[in-house]
Amino acid sequence: MVPNIYTILQLLSTALSAYTLICFVRVFLTWIPSANYSSFGQVLARICDPYLNVFRRFKIFRFGRIDLSAAVAICVLWGVTYILSSLAAGQSITIGGIIVLLVSMFWNVASSLIGFFIFFLLIRLIVLLVSKSTYGTIWDAVDNSISPIIFAMSSMFYRNRNVSFKGALIISFIESIILYAMGNVLVYRILIPALERLPL
Repeated sequence: MVPNIYTILQLLSTALSAYTLICFVRVFLTWIPSANYSSFGQVLARICDPYLNVFRRFKIFRFGRIDLSAAVAICVLWGVTYILSSLAAGQSITIGGIIVLLVSMFWNVASSLIGFFIFFLLIRLIVLLVSKSTYGTIWDAVDNSISPIIFAMSSMFYRNRNVSFKGALIISFIESIILYAMGNVLVYRILIPALERLPL
């Protein structure tokens, strides 16, 4: 029996889901040098890096030391998987549906980064409150990296007044939580429902 188009689309969707998971594991292992250079890590590199490297070429996905290319690559895989599974289920693909998918992908990447930043700021605040001094530790390098960001964020409240590092950290932490919450409301409660009602 020859498989119909819906079966083929479902198989492709399943294969892409598996590949997305493998790419996610590959990206995670790059944060652990011992695992990244292990034989398992090298196998994953041969499988995933040809695809991931396509996105690493674009400088638009880099912001200083932050490289978002892997997150964008995984989101693209997720988006294609979603389209294939929708087609396999016999659902029609509309312009509104594609816009919803793009908005969801963008917000998933952005909210993940904001969530990580919130978690990171919380850890830094705890270390700052618990330790009397972090001078000469790894936190010095971290503080130098995040200082421009947190002082820029806190300038909305302090304008031309001087603010301490701790004050800037607290303000940035609160602003990031508000941004995360407002983004979720805007995207999931307002924007996506409006796009889903589009007649196209």
